[in-house]
Amino acid sequence: MSILVFSGSVSIFLLHLLSFVCIVMSQRSPDDPNTYSYCPPGSNNTASGKFMYNLGGLFNRKLYDEGVKSIYYNTTEGENPDKVYGNYVCRFDYSHETCQNCVIDAINSIVERCNGTKEAIAWYTECMVRYSDKNFFATLETVPTVYEPMNTSRIGNVTLPIEFPKILNQTFTDLISMAPSNSDNCATLESNISNLEPRLYGFAQCTPDLSSEDCRTCLQTAFDQIKQDDHLQGKPGGRVFIPSCFIRYELYQFYGDPIVVGAPVPISPPQGRRTKKETRAWIRIAIITASAVFVMVLFSSFVWCMWRRHNKRDKGNYGFT
Repeated sequence: MSILVFSGSVSIFLLHLLSFVCIVMSQRSPDDPNTYSYCPPGSNNTASGKFMYNLGGLFNRKLYDEGVKSIYYNTTEGENPDKVYGNYVCRFDYSHETCQNCVIDAINSIVERCNGTKEAIAWYTECMVRYSDKNFFATLETVPTVYEPMNTSRIGNVTLPIEFPKILNQTFTDLISMAPSNSDNCATLESNISNLEPRLYGFAQCTPDLSSEDCRTCLQTAFDQIKQDDHLQGKPGGRVFIPSCFIRYELYQFYGDPIVVGAPVPISPPQGRRTKKETRAWIRIAIITASAVFVMVLFSSFVWCMWRRHNKRDKGNYGFT
């Protein structure tokens, strides 16, 4: 097999060119404040060039192109030891188009914030995208956890009755029982706070691949976070993101009707035409893939040069010219 060997000047030029492209691509509008990313620190989370190449394929050919017709999709790309496991899950009340757009945004977020890692998660209001070098499918995972009180500007100043914590607790007790009993591991519930408005709206969703028991455990873990955290206690709204589930409550109806499973999927744009958002995503993915290939070629060239030098030295020792 012939291996391309770059001269030092060419290698430096390509590195500068790649850096310039990355800088240009990073110049974008401020991140969505409702976006959260998890990129575990440390050398153990540094990905190889082959892994990054597989990740580009997973983002492009799998999570988007193959999973566009479902609110949940999991898949793999490549072979061990550089195999990539990935999935996305969208809120079950969002349309396929909204889900697709969120997946694109989440991929963009991961590429920007977690480039070069073997594991990452991006949470948006509408979806979660995740990948890892380990198989996490159908596995309960409750770490890391992201939680926050929600913006109350939509409902104005509201004085919560003294019995609100009890009503909230009962609402999620019911939701934690309801969601795992449904085939899609999701549930919503509306509760009276008093004889007057507003009402309490609760939402619970697990990844569809979780068992009923694991779904209950995940939702209970999420709600325990609401009960225990000082930032969430006594708040009229809040949400918790966990890799395996998601919960939220508000004093207004923030969710819609569930998308019917098997409903017709909106017709995709003609082949060859992509939105600006899609184009940005695929350019970033192309940068990941190109970077991975570039590193692999440089490494292969280095190994080949070292082998050739060592081989010449050995031949010299035995009288060969």
